[in-house]
Amino acid sequence: MKKASIWLLIGLFLLQAACSLPFVITGAADEVPEASVDDSSVIEKILEPLVRKTPTPHLTTSSRLQQADYALFAGDLDAAIQQFQEIYDGQADEEVSASALLGLGKAYYMRRSYSAAIDAFNRLLGQYPDTAAAKNAYFLLGESYFDLGEYAQASSAYAKFAELNPGAIDDIARSYQGNAALAAGDYNQAIFAYQAALPSAAPASANQINLQIGKAYASMGDHT
Repeated sequence: MKKASIWLLIGLFLLQAACSLPFVITGAADEVPEASVDDSSVIEKILEPLVRKTPTPHLTTSSRLQQADYALFAGDLDAAIQQFQEIYDGQADEEVSASALLGLGKAYYMRRSYSAAIDAFNRLLGQYPDTAAAKNAYFLLGESYFDLGEYAQASSAYAKFAELNPGAIDDIARSYQGNAALAAGDYNQAIFAYQAALPSAAPASANQINLQIGKAYASMGDHT
């Protein structure tokens, strides 16, 4: 009987403490009516809100990817790299792993760690070639190769991006392909890429593209 009275007092104390109300334990334990403590359901109702465990927050894979993307957007590259790597290491789903590798490559590219970016993109393309992330990886792969001076590989990557994403940014992808091919000395490929860029290019861009075509012909010795 006394034990039940003590539990009831503890429950009341915790409830009042949660509401920041003063409470002093006195000899009231002996004054609790016996009828009120015989009903165990009363005690359970009092203590339940206090002893119920708060569920441990569980981040879904989607929310973890969003957090990593946010870190990337905010410029916290170390956090982004760590989070994308952890997602990649702990996932079996192809689309999730591919997205994590794409984010990892983006973070390395933004850090100007182009070799590491190329490694991440190539792992993505080698392991998950049929995913949506793979289609988008080719453009930044081309950028990474170009910034390293690997112009032939950059041209091929831009061309693959345009092939897999028709109508997306054809003028930009093909123009970049042409620039890379021109830098690599592959003038025929450069002319082909520039001409492929013309139909979707804005007038101002078309003028620049035609100028690049002229440079390619001039480099071939075809001044006419």
